[in-house]
Amino acid sequence: MKILKRILKFLLWTFALLAIVLLLHPLWAGTVARWCANSIVPGITKTEFNIKKIYVNLFSGRFEVEGCELANPTNYLTRTAFKLDRLAVRFDTLSALSDTIRIREIDIEGANAACVLEGLTALDPHLNFLDIANAKENEALAQMSKDEKEAYLKQKKEERAKQKKEKEELAKQKKQGPGKRVVIDKLSIKDCGAEIGFDGAVAPIPIPSFTLTDIGKKHDGEKSSKDSSGDEGLTIENTWYEVWEGLKKAEPALATAWSAIAKPVDWILDGAGDIGEIAGSAAKAIGKAGAAAAEAVGGITTDALSAGGDAAKKAGKAIGGALDKINPF
Repeated sequence: MKILKRILKFLLWTFALLAIVLLLHPLWAGTVARWCANSIVPGITKTEFNIKKIYVNLFSGRFEVEGCELANPTNYLTRTAFKLDRLAVRFDTLSALSDTIRIREIDIEGANAACVLEGLTALDPHLNFLDIANAKENEALAQMSKDEKEAYLKQKKEERAKQKKEKEELAKQKKQGPGKRVVIDKLSIKDCGAEIGFDGAVAPIPIPSFTLTDIGKKHDGEKSSKDSSGDEGLTIENTWYEVWEGLKKAEPALATAWSAIAKPVDWILDGAGDIGEIAGSAAKAIGKAGAAAAEAVGGITTDALSAGGDAAKKAGKAIGGALDKINPF
């Protein structure tokens, strides 16, 4: 009997302690989250990372981040990959337990992303965000033997091709695939911008303040966007696509600049496309450098760039010399 009383007493104290911890979570959850982020993220990205403040309140459904900054790898001339002054989110806490997470409002202030290619003129492009995302993997690859590395990369390429095919099939059927859905009532962006560039030439693109509403919301008599089932909400991936479309409408220069980055990204990930043609297209699309770059690169033929050997080396030097003369900023 005494043992049962002790067990019961222990359980009651445990539940009481947990209740206190949960009730006081707004006082400690943000501090713990900030410490975890600042401690763990640099080990994953292999770059400097810092968040000044995080606030979490599950009772009122609030989440805020202030002063976030992610640095580029040291081989990039542009120091900062991403910075954020403030992110504030209001959400329905209980909806996190359902199939569709309902977010009432998102406010983004002072966000800036620098999407930068290095090594393009040397026909060996590297994108900063891919290098950051793959930093841990690249570290593991460096420890592998040549055969192990080739086998791993081959398997990864096959998996990417399979995933791409599955996404294309889902798109044809107007389905989103499995996963949590998201509905966002209001998304506001203020004082934000982007930087797009390559090999030291960076074009800043300020984004005008704008607001998107009813993202992923199903209206009466309508099916949810990108989904033939009629279920409300979008997957995280499709939510981003929806926001990206809004960004491009607010600032068309973003779409033009991204077209310079998209093909090199495909080449980096899949080896797809002609790297010489990609280099020329990228040069044409970077901000005010467009006209000058088009003339400078226009004389270099695709054949010369794809020929390999000495021809490719000469082409690379030719592109490099031409771009060195471009100084639109």
